[in-house]
Amino acid sequence: MRKIIPILSVLMFLTTCSEHKKSDVTNEIDVKQLLEHVNKTQEVEQSLAAIDSLEQIGEVHPPTSDYLRGLVYDMGWHYRLAGYYYQRAYDAYEEPIPDWDSYAKTGYRLAIMRSNMQDYEGSMIISSRLIAQADSLRSVGSSAFPQTYHAGLLSHIADCQISLRQFDEAKINKLKSYELMTIDDSPKNRMQMIFNNAESFFIMGDLEDTDEWLQLAEDKFEDWASGVNNTYIDRDLVLEYAKAISLLRANILQSRGKVVEAANAYISINDTNLLRHPINLDLTVQYLMAASRYEEALGFMNRLDTLSPPSEQPRITFEIIRDRMVPRYEAYLKSGHKDEALNTATQIIDAIDSAVVIQNRNAVAELSVIYETEQKDRALEQKEAESRMQLIIIMGLLILLIVSGVALWRIIIAQRQLHQKNRELYDTIQQMQLREEEQQAALSDLPETTMNAQQKLYQRICQLMKDQHPYTDSTLNRDSLAQLLNTNYNNVAIAIRECADGLTVGDFIDNWRISHASQLLANSDEPIGIVIELSGFQSRSHFNTLFREKYKMPPSEYRIIAHEKRSCAFTQTSSRS
Repeated sequence: MRKIIPILSVLMFLTTCSEHKKSDVTNEIDVKQLLEHVNKTQEVEQSLAAIDSLEQIGEVHPPTSDYLRGLVYDMGWHYRLAGYYYQRAYDAYEEPIPDWDSYAKTGYRLAIMRSNMQDYEGSMIISSRLIAQADSLRSVGSSAFPQTYHAGLLSHIADCQISLRQFDEAKINKLKSYELMTIDDSPKNRMQMIFNNAESFFIMGDLEDTDEWLQLAEDKFEDWASGVNNTYIDRDLVLEYAKAISLLRANILQSRGKVVEAANAYISINDTNLLRHPINLDLTVQYLMAASRYEEALGFMNRLDTLSPPSEQPRITFEIIRDRMVPRYEAYLKSGHKDEALNTATQIIDAIDSAVVIQNRNAVAELSVIYETEQKDRALEQKEAESRMQLIIIMGLLILLIVSGVALWRIIIAQRQLHQKNRELYDTIQQMQLREEEQQAALSDLPETTMNAQQKLYQRICQLMKDQHPYTDSTLNRDSLAQLLNTNYNNVAIAIRECADGLTVGDFIDNWRISHASQLLANSDEPIGIVIELSGFQSRSHFNTLFREKYKMPPSEYRIIAHEKRSCAFTQTSSRS
């Protein structure tokens, strides 16, 4: 939601440019419509071409042109490119600042983009510098720094503090930002600030204050919406906030246990393209999860994931794991998608490892930023100290690289050792199966005159298993097995116990099923789920448990090794021929 706040100003600017001087390009292409097109379709090329044309004919110049490019990429959810152009525009301003309004707007967008990429410390540093400049101007009676951006930066610092779980400091800055905004006579700006505060207090778990802020936001929304100009972007922005207010109201009601009222508030929201905005999608997912509507929540989670390509996704942090991946795991699990839940759990484990590495890097980077800020005005000492700090950073990065390399090397070695161990175990399993077959064959070769009744019955049981494969029927038990042999289950149980090393009938049947499954895994490409069904198992977990107990490795690893062995044998046979 916060990223849409400055869009109106840039649209007004571009429209004004078009009125002053029309080129061939701007006569054919309405810049405002192009930005509307980006907002709806996320296609940015036409808008970038229009900005290039305006720059070529001298209607806009850097840093304004770079800011506009950043805004177009921002609206198209290309975070890295947006951040790149915002940074170019911000770095182009030098003291004395010629245009405080444009400078504040650019710095504000850069700070927002940093936080979108989870660089909260970097975002707070930019915001703090801008606030210090605003405070300095105010101290000498100057109003050059726009009050709206002054308040917005304070609010943004509070948002970063919320992400860092610094709730007490965040509440103070939220109140300060609102106190600055009350001077502004724009109902829209006040409503946006108030709604932002309502959302922030809800995130911090303060429902009482959230209710007060949201009620105030609804009042200001009515004032703003009643006077909105009849333009596309204004009407869409009104709809966006209307949905956001209803979504936040639904979440508050759900948190208070008012399930019916929450559902009614949610139903009142039409699912349009505006609901693809991350803030509203997050509020939607939060409500659906709280309301135990997990399948719907998964749909909106998928929409969140497709907002930008993988190359533009924010880096993995503990916040992303907590707010995106863990809820996805919970939704999969509670909606009965166990395999997807298991895959997500594996991804969470991998993501935690990645986040730990990133956190270590951030710790080193934070030292550099703190040092640079504190030593900013110490010219001669700064150079010497900066060299020492750069050396520390390089050493830290080298140490981190070495530790990461050693850890990765150990993981690779461990995986290779485990795989080799499983290959050896596979050979042992084949020898064990061969011995079992030889024992059964030896029993079959005994003269009937030398066998007792139990041995004869056991021989019949084994022959039945070989010829008819009754164990592939998941309903087979000792009673049905006895019926197939025209005897009673006591005789079957005694024969198996005495001739199969004390096994029960159930264990005996499971052994045949496991052996059959191992053959299918080794000699076919059927999915493991199909193999389980074809082998007579009713439960995947029961199959996995028995398979691991007998073969000391998971079925998937067994299949990989079996196929490797078969491929190797085929290669050797081909080379001999």
